[in-house]
Amino acid sequence: MEKKKKEKFIDGTGILLIVFLIGVFVLLRMFIDPEGGGSEMFDRYAGPVLPMTSLNGAEGVEVSRNVDFDFSPYGNGVEYSNLGKGAAAITDSYDLTNTTGEDMTVELVYGFQGQFIDQAEEFPSISVNGASIQPALYPSVDVEKLVWNAYSFERYSEVLTEHDFRAIAMEPSELPDVAVTAYHFSGLAYEGTEVAGFPMLVVTYELDENTAVWTDRVDSIGMVEDSDRHRLMFRVDRGEAWIFTIGGELLDLEFGGNKDYNIKETSAIDVTYEMEVFQTTLGAAMEQFAGCYDFWAESDYYPNPGILTPELLLDGALKRMEDCGFLEDVGIFSELFYAVVTEQRMMYLVFPVTIPAGETVTVEASYIQEPSYDISGPKEYREGYDMATKLGSDLNFTDLTASVSNADRIEIGEQNFGFNLEQGIELVTLDLSVDRYYMEIFIKE
Repeated sequence: MEKKKKEKFIDGTGILLIVFLIGVFVLLRMFIDPEGGGSEMFDRYAGPVLPMTSLNGAEGVEVSRNVDFDFSPYGNGVEYSNLGKGAAAITDSYDLTNTTGEDMTVELVYGFQGQFIDQAEEFPSISVNGASIQPALYPSVDVEKLVWNAYSFERYSEVLTEHDFRAIAMEPSELPDVAVTAYHFSGLAYEGTEVAGFPMLVVTYELDENTAVWTDRVDSIGMVEDSDRHRLMFRVDRGEAWIFTIGGELLDLEFGGNKDYNIKETSAIDVTYEMEVFQTTLGAAMEQFAGCYDFWAESDYYPNPGILTPELLLDGALKRMEDCGFLEDVGIFSELFYAVVTEQRMMYLVFPVTIPAGETVTVEASYIQEPSYDISGPKEYREGYDMATKLGSDLNFTDLTASVSNADRIEIGEQNFGFNLEQGIELVTLDLSVDRYYMEIFIKE
């Protein structure tokens, strides 16, 4: 009996294919990163340390900048929000010298990427000559997630160059003077024995095709099967619920109760409530909920107290609403505000600094910075920090330096800064013509 020959795991065609794929990979690496490490696409990109700029120009002011990367928080077990244990304390320091014969007041701007669920340490704190100040905070919006989805320094730079997030952030929003009919349900309660789950108020209605609906918060949205009727369900334990209509009113209203969210397994209960119907505006409704809204208390995403004010929450919601429009099938304030709380976007700190004639004022921005990027794979995990030299800044930089401190827990891999921890080189002078400086960081074994 003739034995069957074993099939080769990889034949000649397979070998050629592997060689071809390796060649394509090498070419792609060269295209993405022709100098090897200076630029590439990362698994995630959180943005570089950005330079300070000004609103009204700073002609006659010469600026010396130093960025210090303090790695004392790195790998020491301290968790910073979603940053994990890899984080550095950044001190971005500027000596501003007034070379004119007159005192100058400059409106300075410090931009950074962040979100309102970040801890306070992740928001830059500003000091002038060692004294802390409280700058104005102007968050932008990034509805298309362009900043968040920029997976390289180059793409990040393009996004910031192509989109004026600072202008969006600083442009005041106006409350929409759009007439709405408000339906307020108060005193929600249910009758009968205790039930498992969350008892629901069920509101069904029909709509004119020109009528849109907004609500403060809704726990279930749908259509009643085999009909043209709409259905909203609200948890009874919240005590109240709101519905707002634009362009018309709710038609053929009906109310009921259900023992939980699952409308397919209907288990009716008696829900009591009081309903008030009145006219107001969409802007007034938004202002009301921004001032007292507590939707985040029901999730793990807690906004920073003292940073996210009702005014900032309202402004962010208005900017997002301008993008999505008013006439939605069902617009939900809680989702709108939730996006403001959790969205990664550009933020800007704005503050005036007076520099006497011929004198120097030192301005520092200090904060905890997550690694700008990381690369993960089966054989490696590496992360690094990016620094932009002049991206988006109109300040006249005369010199630029960078330093590392408290680096005993880390090793520096590929970089273009010029640090050498073994030889004690922890302060370097940088070339202002280089757009990006980077360094990869490893925790010592």
